[in-house]
Amino acid sequence: MLYKYLTSLTDEERASFKTEKQWIKLGFVPKSQDSGILMYPNRNYRRLFWYYASCDVRPATKEELNRYREKTRERQKIYLEKKKKEKRRQKRQAEIYDLCNQQAEIAKTVLNEMKAPLTRQIVIDLETTGLDPYEDEILQIAVLDVDSGETLLDTFVRPYFKEDWHAAHAINGITEKMVETAPYIFEVLPQLNRILAEAETIVGYNILQFDSIFLDVFGAVYPPDTEFVDLMPMFAEIYGEWSEKHSDYKFQSLSTCAEYYGYDWGSDTAHNALADCRATAFCYKKILETNF
Repeated sequence: MLYKYLTSLTDEERASFKTEKQWIKLGFVPKSQDSGILMYPNRNYRRLFWYYASCDVRPATKEELNRYREKTRERQKIYLEKKKKEKRRQKRQAEIYDLCNQQAEIAKTVLNEMKAPLTRQIVIDLETTGLDPYEDEILQIAVLDVDSGETLLDTFVRPYFKEDWHAAHAINGITEKMVETAPYIFEVLPQLNRILAEAETIVGYNILQFDSIFLDVFGAVYPPDTEFVDLMPMFAEIYGEWSEKHSDYKFQSLSTCAEYYGYDWGSDTAHNALADCRATAFCYKKILETNF
């Protein structure tokens, strides 16, 4: 269906059409919701509005005007609450970035003074409140030594500015209750950066496009010679499912990779940071054994 633009009407026609909100301010309401015309305000505004001519409206009753004013007050209240909440979120976000940057500067100083060789191969995995490293936060972080299988770090992380993560919860199962007494990420950074300082190789599943970006944003520091190994693109080629759309091999989930190599999750479940570390370490070893 093609819709008109209000600005395409003549001046006389345009003067006779108003939105419901504009008519109510003048003391009128539409006779029927179906009597108006859907139009764009102009060619740059991509939202449609119902417009009503003077013949489509009638004088509003006192009760109707009162209902409208009450709805307006409620909308204004909700808007102001959202604005206040967003301002608070932005302030908290700036605070946590500053706290993480302070820890990062300390870690850089320590790293520059270290002379020990890089010896560890580690696997790292994160669970987060969402997919955007600049709007979301880390909820769980785990680090595993590839060679010994030792758990070097496994902790929930308390979000500093994110108050809910319903979509992420459906995947990782992490609730607000589970993280309410956990340390903030800047409190975890000293231990994490000590581990990273010894890392010759950091392995992950989608680490280059996801985990490492979150870690960079939240103050992780690595030696300049540390190598990152991302199993996701490696396994995509091994699995061999071609994507015509992207003209490349299709990325597969960690669960698919683990199943391909016969990994037994045992009592672990996917999308737990430590469980994903264990599965990633297993798959990494299998890929090295069979392909290199």
